[in-house]
Amino acid sequence: MKRIKVDLGASFDKRALLDQYSILGVRLKEEEKTLILEKPGLWRLVFDGKNLVMESEKLSTEKLVEETIDVIKLLYRYTFCAGCRACEPNCPTSAIRVTDKPRVDPGKCIACRICIDTCTIAEVYVEHVIVPLLFNKPLAWKRISKRKIEDTLEKEKTLLVQQQQQRAEQKKPEEQLPPTIF
Repeated sequence: MKRIKVDLGASFDKRALLDQYSILGVRLKEEEKTLILEKPGLWRLVFDGKNLVMESEKLSTEKLVEETIDVIKLLYRYTFCAGCRACEPNCPTSAIRVTDKPRVDPGKCIACRICIDTCTIAEVYVEHVIVPLLFNKPLAWKRISKRKIEDTLEKEKTLLVQQQQQRAEQKKPEEQLPPTIF
């Protein structure tokens, strides 16, 4: 069993994960003093407000680290949200709304994580300051296993094309214009 334990050094509101857990494509269980996030068959995370314990039998260490970092990004994004709303227009299903904090509609969220990759708090502050501090590796943001912006852009493009195709298919016949005959 691979296990990663992270002492965040400060307490975080559990609401951060309660309001955003669907981004990770996981099940959430709330116990007395902890939250348990689980991607059945892949990984399990226990969060007590200050510590994260992530474990998996199947994932590589690199993938487990990436999953852990995404959880950390959600915690920091929620806590330090600047209200820029960069996540909103980049969500292909309009699942995220920022009022005072980012909140995700689990019924709409498809767990694409584009909102994490386009968040300045998550992608700049957490990647370049927090992750190097937590893992005691100054160049941790240059790790090979980190999602690349090119991959995020390609994913967003693919999802937007699929969304446009679905909209076109959903149009009623009377809404479609008849073919023009010349």
